[in-house]
Amino acid sequence: MEKKKKYERPLIKPINATMPGKSGTDAYISPMLDIDGVSVHSLAERFGTPLFVYDGDLAVERYRDLYNFIPCSRLQVFYALKANYNPGLVRLLRDAGSGIDAVSPAEVEFALRLGFPVDRIIYTANNMTDAEFDRVAKTGVVINIGSLSRLAKDARDYK
Repeated sequence: MEKKKKYERPLIKPINATMPGKSGTDAYISPMLDIDGVSVHSLAERFGTPLFVYDGDLAVERYRDLYNFIPCSRLQVFYALKANYNPGLVRLLRDAGSGIDAVSPAEVEFALRLGFPVDRIIYTANNMTDAEFDRVAKTGVVINIGSLSRLAKDARDYK
């Protein structure tokens, strides 16, 4: 019986976000052997695999880039929590000034637990139930109502 390895060495490749060439093939993508000067093999040995590694500085840089690319003094960026709810990453964005776009009562509560103030959380849900609306309304966050029928109902119920 063959002895099982403790872990398999990961092959990390940066994503090529360019369009394929005329021949329809992508350029060669070389494997990423270190992240911010740290060997991916040492990270795998230390933390095991699978392992997700985020560049927090880059995430904050990209968040700030939005303000540089969209020069509007009233711009407020709200991170879609459904994209990645890693608490460390979300806290970095909170500290950089981001708001949260939540799509469920659980996401609203998660953002509140991470220290986002209610004025930096927007709840946007499709087909929300009355119970979900009531639960979120009690938190004081802004609720984005996506249909006229829902708006009419909530206007009657929450005068």
